[in-house]
Amino acid sequence: MSQKIMGALVLLLWFQQGIEKRKWDLIICEEFSRLFRSISPCMNLVGTAVDNEIRIICINDRVDTANDDWQHRLEDAQKDDGQDNYLTRYHIKRTQDGRWGRFARDTSGI
Repeated sequence: MSQKIMGALVLLLWFQQGIEKRKWDLIICEEFSRLFRSISPCMNLVGTAVDNEIRIICINDRVDTANDDWQHRLEDAQKDDGQDNYLTRYHIKRTQDGRWGRFARDTSGI
């Protein structure tokens, strides 16, 4: 396992323990996609925070657990982020393939 993945797991474990011990009353983050790539662990962590009466606000995803619709907004945000990741991978691959194609055409006369 790479150091980067290990670091992310350690950070996630620290975050989970902080929520369970109720170290914070409020957590503010930019986007949930910065923490999770799939919806299940994200919902579990946010659900644990809500169960421990910790409010979570995610600015770019427009999620606030003080609002009744937070679960629907979180699911929508995770779906959108998943689609964005797919599209980004597609665009990168298309660009790389295009560069390879241009290179192959440009050097064919050599």
